[in-house]
Amino acid sequence: MSELLVEIENLHISFKDEEGKVKPAVRNLSLSLGREKLGIVGESGSGKSLTGRALIGVLPGGAVASADKLIFDGVDLQHCSASERRFLRGNRMGMILQDPKYSLNPIMMVGKQITEALRVSKKISASKAKDAVFEILEAVQIRDVQRVFKLYPHEVSGGMAQRIMIAMMLVREPDLLIADEPTSALDVTVQLSVLEILDTLVEERNMGLILISHDLGLVNQFCDRVLVMYAGQVVEELQANKLYEAKHPYTRGLLNCMPTIDGPLSPLPVLDRDPKWLI
Repeated sequence: MSELLVEIENLHISFKDEEGKVKPAVRNLSLSLGREKLGIVGESGSGKSLTGRALIGVLPGGAVASADKLIFDGVDLQHCSASERRFLRGNRMGMILQDPKYSLNPIMMVGKQITEALRVSKKISASKAKDAVFEILEAVQIRDVQRVFKLYPHEVSGGMAQRIMIAMMLVREPDLLIADEPTSALDVTVQLSVLEILDTLVEERNMGLILISHDLGLVNQFCDRVLVMYAGQVVEELQANKLYEAKHPYTRGLLNCMPTIDGPLSPLPVLDRDPKWLI
């Protein structure tokens, strides 16, 4: 693994329920990330997105987070100032959210939104910012960028909206990109196109990428390493190309629940859970 970007040790995130009881959402989570592609997989509610949000500093209200270590490129994120955290989030970290149609401002042209994201973090002229936006839109394989620049979110397809979100995050040239289910709302052909774009840009820009996903087949093909999360904790870590050699019964259960073209016509198995997994 190349230059270490992220170090997390014993991350805990919890919430209080309506009765005031503390409910853990992420427990004892540790991970490291270099300039590579790390996949985090697991069921809904396993803590994948919360882990990414804790790193970028956008946890929902009511969340209580602590860690023995939460470091980005040598900066202690738990003790840096709010302005420094905001600078890192605006310049060196980016997060692609799950559904671009809900992440984009519906009453702003998409080009203006990308320009705003760039000019907030970098003090450049409007004309240079516009040129940079055209360049990044071309990089994410959008044609006729001058026309798309003037469109509103409701005027673009789901695949194009996702590419616009990727452009908005990458125009600032971050060192770390967190992609939270970036292809879940897209059809298969568009998924592959978006992943190819991400792969190319990560390689060209020497970035670190955390890909949060439900799709084990996707992370197997796209990522370098995989963390498997269950009930807020990491139960297994392995090289992505050895995902199908997983040993933990939860990971094996997830793999067995995946349909195959040449598989039997019988119903897919229901994943069994063991209380012993909650260590």
